Amino acid sequence: MEAKTALRDPGTPAHGRPGSAAVVWIGPDGAMVARRDTTGAVEFLDIPRSSTSRDEPGRYLAGVVGEIGEAARVVVLGTDALRVDFEREYVAIGHRPDRIVDVSPHETLDRDAVLARLAAIPA
Repeated sequence: MEAKTALRDPGTPAHGRPGSAAVVWIGPDGAMVARRDTTGAVEFLDIPRSSTSRDEPGRYLAGVVGEIGEAARVVVLGTDALRVDFEREYVAIGHRPDRIVDVSPHETLDRDAVLARLAAIPA
């Protein structure tokens, strides 16, 4: 996976795009991202972790951060060490720790559970 860098567009308000949200589950074999845009449309991404990205964890985490975009609210789920590393990468790239509204440890989740967490975030 090609690394992406999420930089805030100068035209984007600091509070993110109203109504938008993202839920990220990150584990040793990959990540799942469910995101909702301002129209309420939902997209789900399954981002496998390749052997190359295992050698370059920073690039991998930056790529996952890039998939979140300008979500106003972000929930981060996953195994302890990876979840903390992801949070640090998210803040280092986006400089918006206030957008992280919940952080919870979860060893494993499936697609339906990630989408249910997204649905629980108020628009």
